[in-house]
Amino acid sequence: MSKILDKRGMPIPDMTNTYYERTTRRKQQAGYRSQPLPEDQLIGTRSLEMMRLEALDQARSNPIVSSLSSRIADNVVGPQGIRPQAKTSDNTWNETAEDFWNDWSRSPDHRGRLNMREMQKLVVQARLFMGDMLPLFTQNGKIQPIEADRIGTPNDFKDDKRVIEGVRLNAEGQTLGHYILRRDDRGRIDRNKYDYRPVAAGRLVACPELRFEKVRSTPEIYPICKTLIDFDELQEAQLIKAKMDAATGHVIMKEGGASAMPNPMSTPRGGSGGTGPIYETFDFGANYYLNPGEKIDSFASATPNPQYVQYCEMVLRLIASATRIPYDFLLLDFKKGSFSASRAAQQAVVRSFEMYGAWIIEEFLQRVWEWRIAMAIRDGELPPAPTMPNGRSSWYKVEWSLPEMQFGNPKDTATANESGFRLGNLSLTQINRRAGTTTDATLGEKGDDIIVAIKESQRIKTETGVDVDWRELIQVTKPGEVVKQDNEQIELDIEDDQ
Repeated sequence: MSKILDKRGMPIPDMTNTYYERTTRRKQQAGYRSQPLPEDQLIGTRSLEMMRLEALDQARSNPIVSSLSSRIADNVVGPQGIRPQAKTSDNTWNETAEDFWNDWSRSPDHRGRLNMREMQKLVVQARLFMGDMLPLFTQNGKIQPIEADRIGTPNDFKDDKRVIEGVRLNAEGQTLGHYILRRDDRGRIDRNKYDYRPVAAGRLVACPELRFEKVRSTPEIYPICKTLIDFDELQEAQLIKAKMDAATGHVIMKEGGASAMPNPMSTPRGGSGGTGPIYETFDFGANYYLNPGEKIDSFASATPNPQYVQYCEMVLRLIASATRIPYDFLLLDFKKGSFSASRAAQQAVVRSFEMYGAWIIEEFLQRVWEWRIAMAIRDGELPPAPTMPNGRSSWYKVEWSLPEMQFGNPKDTATANESGFRLGNLSLTQINRRAGTTTDATLGEKGDDIIVAIKESQRIKTETGVDVDWRELIQVTKPGEVVKQDNEQIELDIEDDQ
């Protein structure tokens, strides 16, 4: 019996059975999935590998997952990347360190393929589809990214209880180092060939986990993979059913009687042996002449039925809930919903992206800054950082600016920031951090604008004799407002030229 294949070339499951295979399988697995064992032991090496493979397959083949991952990474990292601002007591040293970082960030990759913004995006996506990754800090001041499947237990240590999925632990459970497996000539993992790197060379950047004792992380998107697969198979089955319905073009309903005569001006044709239906052909098609009592009608397909769309929406809402991304933002469908619902969705999106941003800063960027700046100071590429009152160096003090989240009305946002600043609820630092910049950068640029405006006002006065206040060149004034100039009040001319 021939089988219908899906788009991957795999046979579509036989749905004629009276039970649902996945439900039965989950019931059978429930006995050991809930045992009080360490999480890494409970999952096992093979299952962890399959989780990564399934999550990566969804990233390649499922448009919902592909767009979702890109949207998360793009909004967390932004078009310029997450940028640092050194926070020592010496502004000159801060500017020098930031300039060094910006120059190094153009090519931090050991292979010379990625800049820092691209690397940040891949770190976010590694959390989604691989669970973790290992950034190795090399001696030449570059980062060598190691994917999760290459961090594994070599065959030489498969019975070592202190090596968990490629991570060597001490008796207290602290990480000592990582085993990095090599690939053979065909690209497959070879557990007989490996390298060992101590934890000083890099720590795992891991997805937040459910249990404290878990060593390796599972792909964040894996819990919804089965739902995504079911949804994909349902869509394929519906499409196949609709195509089969479309192939049944017309239905002839017969009640008996003599055959009708064709038009004498046309060319009659018949079926095999003259016993088939009589029809006549034209350039645009053909007319059929049926027996008295027969009638022909098109086949009305009920696929998909009206409830199918509602069911699809329900599944997509489950997916959105599992990824902490509102349904409207998941599908970029902003036609429905009240103002309050849209506002709540925007706040949920911003909070989710801010949590991702805080995670990548703590797990990846802060570590990279401390390592690379310390190496630069050691090698003489940067002067020593200022010391704190306790005598310790402050090279590690840095703040990070996330990209601006412009999901609301910019005017409303500006008004809210102004009100918060006047009431004392917000500081300039908080406002600028939300905007993806820093207070030093904003005030520095504003100071540069003031200097240019002063010079320009002096040039106008020299060339025309008109005393123009520099504030008039950079401030947006409203009718009735007053501009101060040398302790005098110059009333703005608000008369309409008309």
